[in-house]
Amino acid sequence: MKIGIDIDNCIVDTRSVVKDFIKQNNLEDLYYNDTNAFYTEYGKDIYPLVQFKNGVKEAFEWMKENNIKIIIITAREYVSNCDVEVMCINLFIDNNMPYDKIIINSKPKGPDAAKEKIDLFIDDLERNLDSVSDYDIDCIQVTNSLENNSKYPQFTNWHDILDYIKGWMKKSNKV
Repeated sequence: MKIGIDIDNCIVDTRSVVKDFIKQNNLEDLYYNDTNAFYTEYGKDIYPLVQFKNGVKEAFEWMKENNIKIIIITAREYVSNCDVEVMCINLFIDNNMPYDKIIINSKPKGPDAAKEKIDLFIDDLERNLDSVSDYDIDCIQVTNSLENNSKYPQFTNWHDILDYIKGWMKKSNKV
């Protein structure tokens, strides 16, 4: 079995780091006018500051103990003076987090998820889930609030995500 998982705002809380960075450096105009230029210029400063969300390590360890392949599929792309792939790999190595593969610059994510034969995909953005769902891959959404209407099962924390994965595996005969 393979689970595809996004990085930003899914397993790490990039949103709060970006918000603080923008405020500290008075970069509201750049961020809101051109997010690509913002990340190209400041990604090297922001990405090392992100922290894994509560419960992610335990969920990833459980997946590895249960022979589930963890495929990280991220839209992260070019950042000035920085190798994004190495930065992503180091994020996992430095935190002793298990994973099997990292795919960067995945836009749209559906083709990469299909190529990797992902069984279940986890992301925070509905447009990414739509792209993956087009390949008949089950999806769930990580969100900060369950008040958003979504066609996908939504979760605000990794303890509930792991419980969902366990139930989904039984229901799908993926055990």
